Amino acid sequence: MHGPFMRSGVPVRQYLLDPYFAVLLTQVEGVGPVELLHVLVVYKTGEPEPVFFVTAELERGDTATEPRVPCLCVFAEDGTHSHLERSAEWADVERFAARAVEMVKERYGVTEVLPLHDTDPS
Repeated sequence: MHGPFMRSGVPVRQYLLDPYFAVLLTQVEGVGPVELLHVLVVYKTGEPEPVFFVTAELERGDTATEPRVPCLCVFAEDGTHSHLERSAEWADVERFAARAVEMVKERYGVTEVLPLHDTDPS
């Protein structure tokens, strides 16, 4: 599956969204021109490759003088990369995580989410 190009990221939390499993990463070191703030990596339980990604990417403004703004994006199963919503709130890892998990629930029909593990990224 095609996803964001990353060298590393700090795992913050894991979720069980049966039959899926997700890992929330922050402090992501990307490869290439896109600056990744946070990534939710979604796996089907028991499968080695991710099936879906939700990202917070720092994008340039519409003009050269506008500040860069975080954008909520997805990498879907078919390899498409979609930009969904630009908002400063996606810089906050907790707001990003809440929305990203909600998107996974909606996409896959998951009703229960169990946080499995919380770590301090500092």
